[in-house]
Amino acid sequence: MAPYLVDYPIRNIAEEIFQGLTYGFMLNYKGPRIGICSDNLLSASQLQVQLQEKIHKEIKEGRIMGPFSQPLIPNIHISPIGLVSSGCWRMITHLSYPPSHGINFVIDPSRCSVRYTAFDTVVEMIARLGPVAELGKVDIKNAFRLLPIHPGDFELSGNDTTLTSVCLWAAQYHMCHI
Repeated sequence: MAPYLVDYPIRNIAEEIFQGLTYGFMLNYKGPRIGICSDNLLSASQLQVQLQEKIHKEIKEGRIMGPFSQPLIPNIHISPIGLVSSGCWRMITHLSYPPSHGINFVIDPSRCSVRYTAFDTVVEMIARLGPVAELGKVDIKNAFRLLPIHPGDFELSGNDTTLTSVCLWAAQYHMCHI
């Protein structure tokens, strides 16, 4: 990975990407490390079969550890899970629950903002490169779920009383800057 990041212009982000892909991404959570056990969302009980299918897929793909007979981590923060419809059922983890104690509430807002490159800037870059410019677009399904969580933050990644995520969630606010 390191050779691909040599020319990355923002060195501290390049280092964070390298460290994250090598050892897992830190969640940059600045709150108390106390156990919280939240009930799942209403959709979890209404759509139990669909939720179990999603959970089994996540386990099979190595994104979730478990199920365990009891939580492995004594002070695990368990965020509610549920399903939302976006053409098909998608499992979500409610990282802003409970109110004022959710994972997303104590992450530095400066790590949560995204500034996209203006379209005109991209056009100028392509014009500067001229006819040799090559363009590509890739859309990776569940891209965040491919990124590992640092083991030091596993206590923040409970999905259910018997499950622990080992990969990032799409709703993890601070990851948008990468």
